[in-house]
Amino acid sequence: APTWATTLGDHRFDDRLAPRDAAAIARAGAERDALLVRLDAIQPSTLGGPDRITHAMLHGKLAAEQGIDACKFHEWTIDSGGGSLFGELSYLVESHMVKTPLDATNLIARLRQGDTLVDATIENLSLGLAGKRVTSAEKLRRAIDQLDAELAKPTETWAMVTPAWATLIGVD
Repeated sequence: APTWATTLGDHRFDDRLAPRDAAAIARAGAERDALLVRLDAIQPSTLGGPDRITHAMLHGKLAAEQGIDACKFHEWTIDSGGGSLFGELSYLVESHMVKTPLDATNLIARLRQGDTLVDATIENLSLGLAGKRVTSAEKLRRAIDQLDAELAKPTETWAMVTPAWATLIGVD
């Protein structure tokens, strides 16, 4: 994901958010499945000790992710914590270091994609609803309460914007 790449110090994708629409999720799953096929073609017995361990761990992770796909979490999971859309966008501001004008431009470009992220999430949840997959009523209530509480505050007090405006205080 682009945001993970930024966290790791790879700044080639600093202006992007990972797509969350159903087609993008399917493409990512297909890429993972193709990688698993390539990994299966490697005989662990031909590898040295550390590489054999890495092979086993990677295979286990990819196979587990393949199994989890059946759950279609993106179609029904709603969170009111850090995993929520609002939490993710707020964390983005905190984790995306702004040291140069280009860093600021990239962060703004990412934030402008927030509406696409929200739209894709709504589409995914609609797919889940059509498939009779929904989150618990309590998780939904908490997420709505969190969003309502945040929307009731003045925009400049949102956690999402605090780092941006706080760093501007005292700038001539």
